[in-house]
Amino acid sequence: MMYHGAVMAGRGIENLIRLLTVNPDIVGICLGNTQVPSYLESLRKLAKDLNVADRMIFHPAVPYKDLWKLAGAVDIAFMALDASCQSYYWSLPNKFFESIQALTPGVYADFPEYRRIVDEYKTGIICDSADVYTVSEAVEKLRTDKEFYRQCKANLRKAKEVFHWDNEKAPLEEAYRRLLE
Repeated sequence: MMYHGAVMAGRGIENLIRLLTVNPDIVGICLGNTQVPSYLESLRKLAKDLNVADRMIFHPAVPYKDLWKLAGAVDIAFMALDASCQSYYWSLPNKFFESIQALTPGVYADFPEYRRIVDEYKTGIICDSADVYTVSEAVEKLRTDKEFYRQCKANLRKAKEVFHWDNEKAPLEEAYRRLLE
């Protein structure tokens, strides 16, 4: 299970580490860089203190052109951010679409924009990201219900055809054109 993106507070990384204490059958990966080395060290310390450091991997960011390889190599994407600000609550970050393109089902925070797409395309599970036990149940469904996981993968193939740059480019260019006129 992988979180990828900026390594900073509010991104749910602590909950990913805590999840490992509840579910011994998973490995967590945190892929990204931080501007605050002491924060990364606090995450490493938390993993050590909770006796899960052997199952929590911290990996520096990779070039964007290589990201799909790692995003596609994991079984589950972890996007269980904290609702610590309106920006996160209403977000639909690149990592969401990168996981779609990599065909990686996810466990997502119950935020409106995540819910809108996940409910429509059935690409993973929405859950209460603040509750590590609820997150663990979602992970277990993806991990053990092979038919559900297979269906999520099939649905991701459909979503991948909708959510890609070739479809997004023209409307964005048109919006910029109108703004600049």
